[in-house]
Amino acid sequence: MGKLAAVAVLMLAGCALTTQSRQHGEYTGSSAPDCSTGKERALVDVAVTLATAAVAFTADINHSFGDSTDSVVVGSGAAAIAFGLSSMAGAVWADTCRDAHHKWDGMSDSERMAAAPQQRNGNGAIDPDAQPLSK
Repeated sequence: MGKLAAVAVLMLAGCALTTQSRQHGEYTGSSAPDCSTGKERALVDVAVTLATAAVAFTADINHSFGDSTDSVVVGSGAAAIAFGLSSMAGAVWADTCRDAHHKWDGMSDSERMAAAPQQRNGNGAIDPDAQPLSK
């Protein structure tokens, strides 16, 4: 049962990894960033990391799970690592998104228009009278 619980925790690992929207690639400024600037998910992952690490440490020290102690220690330790990595990724993604929002907020309307993809006419040339396409 301990191994099954460990696998279940690892499958659910990482609030930030599984639910946070992030900026993919270099931000070009062609449209407003569509990503999460909040670090709440990363903080949830930190809390779970600390809790699972505490379970692993306590189980190892006290042998409180009898014959299943090794499974609990390994499963909890693995979950702590997974959630810890997720929290780091979520924090980095939020910072990257904040940078993209800062760049977007600092752009003038003419800079935004120049960065946006342009509509083309039937010959493939940019149509100067058309509005830029939104992504």
